[in-house]
Amino acid sequence: VFTVTLDNDPSDTVVIDFATNDGSATLADNDYQQQAGQLTFTPGGGLTQMITVDVNGDTTEEPDETFTVDLSLNSGTAVITDGQGLGTINNDDVPPPVPNVSINDVTLSEGDSGTTSFVFTVTLDNDPSDTVVIDFATNDGTATLADNDYQHNTGQLTFTPGGGLTQTIIVDVNGDTTEEPNEAFTVDLSLNSGTAVITDGQGLGTVNNDDTPPAPSFAFDFGTSSSSVETGFTRVTDTTAFSVQSGFGWTTSNIKSKDRGGSDLLRRDFNAVIDGTFEVALANGFYDVEVVVGDVVNTRDQTRVTVEGSTQGPLTTQAGQFMTLTFQVQVIDGRLTVRVEDLGGSSTRSTINALTVTPV
Repeated sequence: VFTVTLDNDPSDTVVIDFATNDGSATLADNDYQQQAGQLTFTPGGGLTQMITVDVNGDTTEEPDETFTVDLSLNSGTAVITDGQGLGTINNDDVPPPVPNVSINDVTLSEGDSGTTSFVFTVTLDNDPSDTVVIDFATNDGTATLADNDYQHNTGQLTFTPGGGLTQTIIVDVNGDTTEEPNEAFTVDLSLNSGTAVITDGQGLGTVNNDDTPPAPSFAFDFGTSSSSVETGFTRVTDTTAFSVQSGFGWTTSNIKSKDRGGSDLLRRDFNAVIDGTFEVALANGFYDVEVVVGDVVNTRDQTRVTVEGSTQGPLTTQAGQFMTLTFQVQVIDGRLTVRVEDLGGSSTRSTINALTVTPV
């Protein structure tokens, strides 16, 4: 509200023209509403009159702005000494807070096949005042593209005022059955454009290994203390008694051993038993078992082999003949039990040349 004042009572009718005009506040920006007209002062009619200009409110943070109300004498006897009223519009809008940008960490198991989606969430803590564009890209850590641990992803996220505060980035991690340490990769953020501050620009993807190492395989070459041992096999003699320390051995006595010589390191020698039990300490589970029996020199008849209750025999091997007996068994008590028996044949003892145990 602007007040127009005469300092003395006029001697005749005075007509004052007025109009608003732009300053830094403008009609084009809808800062105020235009006003124009006349004020008429008559002798004895009072010395003041009002001009009302409506200013439009907004929520835009901006500098203080101004407009003017300008007077001119239309008619009558008067002198305009101050013909411009300045309207100053004080800004009362607080600038919006600058949003902070962050990304979370993700930890998941990789799986044995296919892919597992690691979903990262990028968050703004306040609504942006303008469009914010965030660039992102995956990068190797101990998990690498070269090892086919995960699939590379790169791109942009665009946040607009009022358009939401969160967006997601999906990184596919490749499953495998390889036992290995936990591994990690990163999703890294950078500000492409807009008003924002990246406060946590690196999401850590931790790939938890969910693969167990395979149970160890065992291979035993039965012979004498001086006979040669096949590569990759462990020597067993007539004095190899089971112990907790070694985890394998005979649990019965009256074992004999013999080496016939020759190039076949597994079959040239053997342990011979009437009724012998050999045990191996193993984790409970299923195993493929192979037992080799025979003798280069003598026929071995009436041989029976039992592995964890599964029996083959009686059977006969002629001189120079060998049999590989196969079993698939389940160990439930922490020990694999192999029993070799001679059932009263002419050879008096049965032989065992080799034993291999492989987890299924």
